[in-house]
Amino acid sequence: MDDFTESDARELIADLLEDDVVVAVPTNRVFVHEPTDAIFEDVVQLAAYHRGWRAGRDDGGAT
Repeated sequence: MDDFTESDARELIADLLEDDVVVAVPTNRVFVHEPTDAIFEDVVQLAAYHRGWRAGRDDGGAT
């Protein structure tokens, strides 16, 4: 993830929020990755997680 900046992460998370893949929980200051129910406080970690999850799905799982 060396080439993945916080700006890149924020852009990806904004898209995921718009697509209802990620839900923001402002009262807890976290994001929930809806397909897996994983919880994140950091946008870069969430973006990295989602990219890995999507890559795993692309390799053999149905989307």
